[in-house]
Amino acid sequence: MTAKRLELLREVVPAATRVAVLVNPTNALTTESTLRDVQSAARAMGWQIQVVNASTSHEINTRAYLGLLGLLLAMAVVALLLFFWVFL
Repeated sequence: MTAKRLELLREVVPAATRVAVLVNPTNALTTESTLRDVQSAARAMGWQIQVVNASTSHEINTRAYLGLLGLLLAMAVVALLLFFWVFL
């Protein structure tokens, strides 16, 4: 499923070479499995990943303001994909 999300991201942002992954470090089990899946899929696509830790809405907002436009776009797409995936 993670590979499919990254493939969709590549279709939306074909020039991307790096993807940000927003994780909640207070949920170690989910964070570890998410990172393992994303790292594997990103490596297969030749992408680098940037791990962004945030456990509160304030941290999410702070990380977003510090990112570059490309990083923000990738974070937004990945966050949306993860959001929809959780509720499927």
